Amino acid sequence: MRTILYIDGFNFFYGKVKNTPFKWLNLKRLGELCLANKPGKPVHNIVGVKYFTAQVINTPTDPDKANRQQRYWDALKSHTPEIEIILGQNKIRQNRGRLIEPPHLAAQAGANRVTIEKFEEKGTDVNLGVHLVSDAYENKYECAVLISNDSDLAEALKIARYNCNKTIGWMPPITNYRYNKKRFVAELDALVHFKKPIRVKHLQGAQLPNIITGTSIRKPRDW
Repeated sequence: MRTILYIDGFNFFYGKVKNTPFKWLNLKRLGELCLANKPGKPVHNIVGVKYFTAQVINTPTDPDKANRQQRYWDALKSHTPEIEIILGQNKIRQNRGRLIEPPHLAAQAGANRVTIEKFEEKGTDVNLGVHLVSDAYENKYECAVLISNDSDLAEALKIARYNCNKTIGWMPPITNYRYNKKRFVAELDALVHFKKPIRVKHLQGAQLPNIITGTSIRKPRDW
């Protein structure tokens, strides 16, 4: 089957990759390993990888964050011509809220309301859903494989499956897949034809070369 991977970048990163040594990922190879053929099962020909993300914002404690991310994007595009990176937006917003923890500060006079900075990613889920549905109607795939835990994508899966008669796969980006079945998002679970775990061995086997062939792009030292 012609198969396209639809990857919610931030959802995948925080669900499966953060705090691991496996950030330098070849996303197409990851899909190939997770969808490895078994006797009697469909053969997946990955014809596209759509990676939905946003530009991160540097912080005082990590002033090189955006540079590392850009280096990774450059590595992906140089190494995997099938990949398409679709960008949303990452914004910093200031919000007022009631301070609950720590209790000794929350109890102080005037400290019950505080201003916080909040990072908000905008547009990723909408972009992913639109592309998944549009590609279904344009018959760009027989199978769409979603890598996300976002229940907002349920409607897009429903349209691709029932209106366009597409096969829907799901690679939930969760840890301890075997033991965390209660973490499966019910809205997505009800709409997919199959689920495949993303295991540590898949992440290990899908690493990009430390230096991308034919370029000067190197894996970040602290990755």
